[in-house]
Amino acid sequence: KRPRYSSISDLQPTDDSTGRLDRQHSFRPSARQQDVHALTCADDHRGKSPGSFVDYARASLATKFIPLPAILSRLYDFLFGVCGLSVLHFRRFDLSAQLDYANTSQLNARNFSAGVDLPPLPREPSHGDLKAALGVLGTYSEEFFDPNTRCLVSAAKDFAEELSDYEPWSSSEVKTLAFWFSNIFAAYRR
Repeated sequence: KRPRYSSISDLQPTDDSTGRLDRQHSFRPSARQQDVHALTCADDHRGKSPGSFVDYARASLATKFIPLPAILSRLYDFLFGVCGLSVLHFRRFDLSAQLDYANTSQLNARNFSAGVDLPPLPREPSHGDLKAALGVLGTYSEEFFDPNTRCLVSAAKDFAEELSDYEPWSSSEVKTLAFWFSNIFAAYRR
């Protein structure tokens, strides 16, 4: 009898099923990261190996940002805040971003080692950049996060939209707002 698969990523063999050893830079989250992931993960993706999860997330239509290992590994356990992600890391992967990414040869899309740094944040973000980033994160969250986490991201996006009434926002004010949103997400994770 053939096994039933709930999604296409379930067809990918896990490292355990093939008998292969993890490569040096493969994604190996800690027990704490896996515990947080289990709490914030959408039901459709529960039980997938960490490697299968990030491979699926990298190729998903819901991933509208550059799927760098440093970002995906922190999204795995919703790691925002001072030592983690900023909402501004979710720049839409549009044509401009694709060209920037293609011209950057030092990026390795498969290197999940702990020493991989996050990409730099935009130097002069606008309020539109913040709203767009929260929209991109919202699209990802609809696919990959549980209902409570989706609700939090959606509320952040809605609040950022409401702040449009108070424009113009300076770049430093937008950075402060992004810092605030990121710290709210970090507090939620705790």
